[in-house]
Amino acid sequence: MRNSQHFFAKTSVFAAGSGLVFFLGQTAHCADNKGNRFVFAWGAGQYGQIGYGGERDVSSPLHLTELDDKEIVFLSAGGQQSAALTKDGAVYTWGRAQDRRLGHGPSEGTNESYPRVVDELREEKVVYIDAGFLHMACVTDKGEVFTWGKNSSKQLGHKRSDYPMKVELPEGVVIKQVACGRNHTLALTNDGMVYAWGGTKTGAQGTGKKGAEPTPTIVHSLGDENIIQIACGEDFSMFLSASGKVYSCGASDFGQTGHGRSNRYTIVPTHVHNLRAKAAQIAAGQYHSVALSEEGEVYTWGFNKDGGLGHGDNFHRHTPSRVSFGPECTGTATDCAAGGGHTAVLFDNGETVYIFGRGRSGQIGRANEIESVAAYRPNPVEVNFFHQSGFRIEQTILGSDHSLLLTKPLSGDVAMTA
Repeated sequence: MRNSQHFFAKTSVFAAGSGLVFFLGQTAHCADNKGNRFVFAWGAGQYGQIGYGGERDVSSPLHLTELDDKEIVFLSAGGQQSAALTKDGAVYTWGRAQDRRLGHGPSEGTNESYPRVVDELREEKVVYIDAGFLHMACVTDKGEVFTWGKNSSKQLGHKRSDYPMKVELPEGVVIKQVACGRNHTLALTNDGMVYAWGGTKTGAQGTGKKGAEPTPTIVHSLGDENIIQIACGEDFSMFLSASGKVYSCGASDFGQTGHGRSNRYTIVPTHVHNLRAKAAQIAAGQYHSVALSEEGEVYTWGFNKDGGLGHGDNFHRHTPSRVSFGPECTGTATDCAAGGGHTAVLFDNGETVYIFGRGRSGQIGRANEIESVAAYRPNPVEVNFFHQSGFRIEQTILGSDHSLLLTKPLSGDVAMTA
């Protein structure tokens, strides 16, 4: 175990007045939890992406205690890496360090198994981050974008750098959100326009070009829409308009663009007309898509080998299909996330979470409640750990094969067992 005043370990907790008592090995201490946020992580850990100091898989939610005093407000999970933002805009990253994707410079083959602050961004207040596949991107409070990591398809928007570097955007452009695919990057402006750079023949960048865009280029085909959210899969992109329409472009080998079986590649954003509901939220997994309707219905399509679409089977879907959560689920879906082969849906603004799909690395998070680690879970199952322990979930985010949650105690008295 790391020699530190903060420990990463499986934690047992019980209520003690207005605080929690954390038992770590033979050590116990009491903490005041009013207003605090706690980060939990589980799933594949071979590159340190869980953040507990080891590189083994974790099959149940693990409390990352070293982040307790950092005032974490936002999380992101990528291919084999993770990121967190603090209230003051500091950036922490951990996991696989190949291609300088963590922002710490040359790694010499060493991964980061604990959260580490990105020193090069200390002078910036970062308000949004996407941990990406092979590169990362973040947005500052000034609306500027910094990128770092692999640059094989010009997805950084600038020359290769060992550390985070600012992307040169047209004068007056203010960015509020970014999204990273494997070879492309999207940026959403504060007035609903989208810029893209990088890309390959799949057209995931959405500019109508079958090849890389070396600099930020406006996605003209969306010019008549007010885009409010963007999302990137490995080789495709999703866009949500204020009117509730979902657009997508890029590769559709598994049906991830939702346009049916007509074209393998779509090089400009195209309306997913088979999604009849008005969408309020979108999420892009590696090769599958999720949309949440204004009425709280969940629709999925794309890659389904591991049941990540939640339809009870493992057949790919080329058009959106509604997910059934069964009669025992009486809540309303309010948020969603998509990973490599698993999907998460939050209910009732964080009251509980359902996760389904690939689980062989423990990313479903149900530990001994599952029948076999090797089996996929094609039907939604509740991860009731947080609801039973008195935590409200503020954010859920999924990497390729790991999961992260940002939580907050419902009161000062919280009972938890892990």
